[in-house]
Amino acid sequence: MNKKRVAILILSIVAIIVLSLFFFRSPQKTKKTALPAANSPASPDLHSFKGVITLIADVVTGNIPDAAQNQTPVAAPPEKSKIQGGFSLAIIGDTKLFDDSPASGNLQKAVDSISKQNVDMVFAVGDLVFKCGDTSSCENSYSDWKTAMSPLISKTYEVVGNHDRSGGSLADDVWQKEFDLPTNGPADFQKQAYSFDFQNSHFVVLDTEKPRGGAVNLEQRLWLEQDLAAHKLQHTFVLFHEPAFPTSQFKRKSLDADTRQRDALWKIMVQNNVTAVINGHEHFFTRKKVGSIYQFIVGNTDAPENAIPVPKLSDYSYVGNIYAIVTVSGAKMNMSLYSGDGKLINSFDF
Repeated sequence: MNKKRVAILILSIVAIIVLSLFFFRSPQKTKKTALPAANSPASPDLHSFKGVITLIADVVTGNIPDAAQNQTPVAAPPEKSKIQGGFSLAIIGDTKLFDDSPASGNLQKAVDSISKQNVDMVFAVGDLVFKCGDTSSCENSYSDWKTAMSPLISKTYEVVGNHDRSGGSLADDVWQKEFDLPTNGPADFQKQAYSFDFQNSHFVVLDTEKPRGGAVNLEQRLWLEQDLAAHKLQHTFVLFHEPAFPTSQFKRKSLDADTRQRDALWKIMVQNNVTAVINGHEHFFTRKKVGSIYQFIVGNTDAPENAIPVPKLSDYSYVGNIYAIVTVSGAKMNMSLYSGDGKLINSFDF
């Protein structure tokens, strides 16, 4: 048998095999993959007669791509993204003693510990610095504070405290210059009252120090009512410095100094299903449920211990240098309390 006949015989056998596969194979569901790279050789289409003939010709001529070339690249898995409603935030409060702290001070320890927990955002709930009485010293104090906070500063949201506004309108000007914050609040409270959404939660920051300390004034309350009505997410967190219901031995030193305005504020939050209120000002940690809303006071990351919690005024309390981590996972939330150097003190689901 000459070479020509051998070639014809081989071609016939290959054609029979390929045609059998084409006409008799069972249909299967295919997994969607990425398109082949631009420089990858195209595979013949076995669902067409032309494709079958092309494959036969490739077999006869030996023009068959190797296995590595002929594989369709599988789509690379997308970067691991956060599940909707799955995130965490850190709370630090009252850091006004940091000026006198060395590099290993209480604020610096907390920053180092929080940095290791990979939180999505940080809230500093007031009294960042000890005093803001004149422009120069105020700017220097905030510069030092931001240096201490540098590993976290890009994802930190600041809240005005009474010490931060000790210089009145001068302090307002410095605050607005020093911090990069949302500007969607009331006209007179640029970067001092604001709100934003993150995943399944809405966050609102208010100012308890302007125009005077110990109150969230009517302008902010009207804005808050409109803001909450327009943002109906699964959870809402409201943050401000002085608590509505203080839990120390000092009476009438927070929003309870004006119960009319305090109660009007709380009514707005109850009517709009606020999940939790987070404050500073009192230099310890307390947890208290007021009606349908949890009030958390995180008031001593680096501050003097000049007050003690009164047991009957809260559901849980702790005295010491602390920070907190709130974890949100769908409908579930947890607040874990840590010592400044990162030891877990308490964990609470709410």
